[in-house]
Amino acid sequence: MNDPNGAVFFDGRFHLFYQHDPDCLYWNRMHWGHAVSDDLVNWEHLPIALYPDETGDIYSGSCIVDYDNVSGLGEDGKTVLIAFYTSHHMETKREQQCIAYSLDGITFTKYEGNPVIPGREHTPSRDPFVFVNREKGGYSMCFTTEDKVVFYHSADLIHWDKTGDFYLPEKAIQGVIECPFMFYDVTGKYVLTVSMDSPERGRVMQYFTGFFDGERFIVDESYDGPLLVDNGPDLYAGTLFGNCSENIMIAWLGNFSDGAKIPTEKEGFKGVLCYPRRLSLSVQDGKYKLVQQFYPDPGKCTRKDISYNNNGSSILTDHIVREEITADGQTRTEFYMRTKHVVAAIIRDGNRILSTMRGHGEYRGFWEFPGGKIEEGETPEEAVVREIKEELNADIEVGNLLTEVEFDYPDFHLSMSCFWAVLKEGSSITLLEHDAAKWLAPEELDSVGWLPADEDVIKAIKASL
Repeated sequence: MNDPNGAVFFDGRFHLFYQHDPDCLYWNRMHWGHAVSDDLVNWEHLPIALYPDETGDIYSGSCIVDYDNVSGLGEDGKTVLIAFYTSHHMETKREQQCIAYSLDGITFTKYEGNPVIPGREHTPSRDPFVFVNREKGGYSMCFTTEDKVVFYHSADLIHWDKTGDFYLPEKAIQGVIECPFMFYDVTGKYVLTVSMDSPERGRVMQYFTGFFDGERFIVDESYDGPLLVDNGPDLYAGTLFGNCSENIMIAWLGNFSDGAKIPTEKEGFKGVLCYPRRLSLSVQDGKYKLVQQFYPDPGKCTRKDISYNNNGSSILTDHIVREEITADGQTRTEFYMRTKHVVAAIIRDGNRILSTMRGHGEYRGFWEFPGGKIEEGETPEEAVVREIKEELNADIEVGNLLTEVEFDYPDFHLSMSCFWAVLKEGSSITLLEHDAAKWLAPEELDSVGWLPADEDVIKAIKASL
C-alpha cells in the first residue's frame, strides 16, 4: 500500500482506494485497492476496484459523486460515483487522465471514451484531483506535471479544458510535485497542498494559501517561505475525502529511504495510512496557517475493538497505529494489531450443526458459524441473538459457552466467543447475508472449507459431542 486515492463519502459509507500491487510486496504494477468504513476508524477490505489494462497501470487520483448525472453515466435513477485516475504506460511512460464509474461504489466500469485528457509519451501528467468549482460552476481538476500544477474545467465531468498553471514560488521547497489537492476554507481562502520529492528535504507535504478565480490558483502575496503540513519524515501523498462537509485529509505514512525496507510483511501488512485529520485555517501573526485536528476525535471513539492514548491513535486499513504529534512537529508512530470482538452461534438440530457460507468480503466462499461483532453496551449473549436475527432472520435460544477462540488473521486479531444455540419453536432460516447453508452431522464437519478461525471451533465441537 502507498498513496491513498479516491477518498469519498458515498452511499452512506466512507470509501478509500489506495495504490496497491496484490502480487508483490514492493512497488510494482499499480492497482486501486479498496476499503470501506462507517466511522473512519474501522475498515473493511473489499475486492480490488481497478486493474491495469492495455493503456497502463492505475496511478493515483480522486473520486466525485455525480448527483445530477451531468456525466450521463448514471442509470435507473441511481447516483453515480466517478473515479478519476492516471493511466501510466510502463514502456512509453505516457500518462493520461481516465475515468471509471460505479453505481454501487464497489464494481467499476472504465469509460469507453478514455482518456478524457490525453497525454504524450515520456511526459509526466498524473494524480488528478477533481472538485466542485464554487467560483464559476461546474468542476475543476488539478494534477501535476512534476514542475507545476495544471488546472482544467468541465461542465459534465467528461470534456475538459485547460484553464491555468501554478508554478512553485521561488521561496517554496523545490523538487518534483506530486498528488496536489485544493480546498476552500470558511475564511474565504483556498489552500493548495502538494507532496514534494525534494533533493534537499526528501519527501514532504507543503501548502499554500491564496485565491482561486475558478480557473487558476494565485498564492498570497504575503507568502515568504515553506509551509509544511507535517514536520515529520513520513507524511506524504495526502488527499481529501470528497462529498463531506468537513475537509478531512488522509495520507500515506511512507518514507522511501527507510519505510520500504521495514519487514512488516512478517506481521501481515506492508504500508500504512495516517489517522484522518480535519483541516482548517486560522490567522497567526497576521498570516493564514493550517490547523489540523484528528477526526473523528479519538477521545470520543468508544468502539470496543479500539484503544487510544491521550494523544490520539491511527487506524490503517489493517492495523492500529498509535500516532503522536510531538512538540517539535514530528509524527511518532507505533504499530499494533487491531482486535475484533465477535460472537458465533453453534446452532444444533439434534446431532446436526448449522454451517453457513460467507457471502461477502475477502473470505467469501468459506464456511463459518454465523455471528458477528459485539456492539457497544451488548453482552455476548445479546449480540449473538441480534446477529442471528440480522443474518438468518431466525430466533434462537442461547445455551452455554462452547469455547473462546483467539486467532491472528493477517490484518487483525479475532477474539470470538462461541455459544451453543437452538432455533426457537416455529422459527426458520432465511439467508440474508450468506450464499449457502448446510446442516452437518459430526462426521461431515470436515467436508467443507472453514474459515481459519472456525477450525478451532470444529475441534471444540468434536470434543464435546
